[in-house]
Amino acid sequence: MQCSGLMNREPVFKCKECGNSGLYREERYDWFQPLVGSLECRCGKTNDDAAIRTYKLTTRRIEANELVDCHYFGRRIADEEVNKTIDDLFEEVQCEYCLENAKEEDWIDRPEEPNDIHGPYADNLEVYVRCAGCGREIEFGWDNPPSPLANILGVERCWVYPVECSDFDPTHCWPDNKYKERWIERGWHGKARDERQ
Repeated sequence: MQCSGLMNREPVFKCKECGNSGLYREERYDWFQPLVGSLECRCGKTNDDAAIRTYKLTTRRIEANELVDCHYFGRRIADEEVNKTIDDLFEEVQCEYCLENAKEEDWIDRPEEPNDIHGPYADNLEVYVRCAGCGREIEFGWDNPPSPLANILGVERCWVYPVECSDFDPTHCWPDNKYKERWIERGWHGKARDERQ
């Protein structure tokens, strides 16, 4: 399969450090999940919950997919959670006694209603292309221009154009934001230039 808009030649990558010919795309992002926890009142003071807490669980995730023909998604090769944090804890208390004597395992947590406007969602998206042999970062461009929606909603721009791939042409792609100034300094034209204007 060939990339649209590129010359009809087989894309080739060979790492200048380790000689490997494979590439993968790595995504690092925060996954936010609003949660509601309820605590049963066991002393009989109230027929309602003793307490309700609302908080946001943040999970830092790393996913990686192999790149087929240097440009498009292949099979998933990694999916891991590297860190979890809890933020914005809020409690509504009906029974102080049960709250003070509760253990963490006494709480029953559930996701907020799926139609809730605040979640779940992804943010702080970072994308890298790496050599499959040594993990070296490879500079790349996108088939579509950068969009705020890609970060806020997790919308994927699926085609990537690694600079070290044999069919790379900067006039057929937009630089990833972290490489934008570098492309302009090199005098690369086309879509990199259009992005600057």
